[in-house]
Amino acid sequence: MKNKPNKLYLCYAGTGKSYLAKEHPNFIDLDSSAFTKDDNWVGNYCRTAKHLLKTHNVLMSCHLPVRKYLTKAGIDYTLVYPDIELSLYWGDLLKKRA
Repeated sequence: MKNKPNKLYLCYAGTGKSYLAKEHPNFIDLDSSAFTKDDNWVGNYCRTAKHLLKTHNVLMSCHLPVRKYLTKAGIDYTLVYPDIELSLYWGDLLKKRA
């Protein structure tokens, strides 16, 4: 039986990236804050994610430059965001985390 390919998920803040990666070792939370924000950070961040896809499902931030880079490179991803009905709860959650 063939293994399923790993997937790339671009996730809004507060959607559970860190929790999922902590609970499931086949996921990696690739935190964008670990990358120096110079002219090359988006490329470095996305190339790192592509490399990690060989062995893990990858959870990334959904910054617009990241989405543009991945789309231009032809790299498929799933966008993860909170349901609109949870917007007040989600907003409060992010305020508490700040």
